[in-house]
Amino acid sequence: MRKRDHAHFIVWMALGAALGAMLREWIVMILDVPHPWILIAAINMIGAFIISVIYEIEHLLHRHVKVFGAIGFCGGFTTFSHFSNHTAKMITEGNGVVALCNIVLSLVGTFAAVYLGIAIVKLGAKIWRVR
Repeated sequence: MRKRDHAHFIVWMALGAALGAMLREWIVMILDVPHPWILIAAINMIGAFIISVIYEIEHLLHRHVKVFGAIGFCGGFTTFSHFSNHTAKMITEGNGVVALCNIVLSLVGTFAAVYLGIAIVKLGAKIWRVR
């Protein structure tokens, strides 16, 4: 990768990450739910869906779109650190069952979202005869 390509990569990634993180925090502030771990799980599922679609159609996208969307936006929008922090806090507060529910919901939900994204792209490719 040339120096100019590195600069473009960094700029597109940073723009995507900033927008993703701002959107995540805006959603958390606006919805203001009593159990934010559920919202974080949902955000991570949405991000997993989006990233799976991007990687399934990456051959159709300009590389900057992939960097912006998958690495930047989804990287900023989703948050493993919030998930981990909420889960650890639940455990230290004696809410092990809720922590386990969070772990299962987050892992199963994000994997399901990825598979859903892949399935939708493949179905769309069959319908529109693309690939």
